Amino acid sequence: MIFSSYDESLYALRYIEAGAVGYLNKTTAMAELSNAILAIQDRGKYMSSNVQDLYIQKLTQSKSELTKLNPLARLSNREVDVAKQLIKGLGIIEVSSLLELSPSTVSTYKSRIFEKLNVSNIPELIELFRIHSNN
Repeated sequence: MIFSSYDESLYALRYIEAGAVGYLNKTTAMAELSNAILAIQDRGKYMSSNVQDLYIQKLTQSKSELTKLNPLARLSNREVDVAKQLIKGLGIIEVSSLLELSPSTVSTYKSRIFEKLNVSNIPELIELFRIHSNN
């Protein structure tokens, strides 16, 4: 079970597809946490109703349709991590130190993020995350 402060709509399916038995945001009510634990004990998996909706959407839509709805789905987990730090105003060196990557790697990720999302600067990146992310 993943218990994280990261946005459920961006990370939950990624973790579940990677083998996690469930995903909860740290702001989840205690009652929902109890339901999740019981679901895992009974069925071996837990998905909130929001994650179930995302999963159904993923099953019924093509990858191109999903990325039209939320272009952030184009990014890898690491690209999302880097983008979130850039949005916070951190520079390449700060992000590389924080995420324990080389500055050139962070720079490469930044270029890929900008290319995949068709943005040319940080304010555009911030706006795209504001629109398509719950965080």
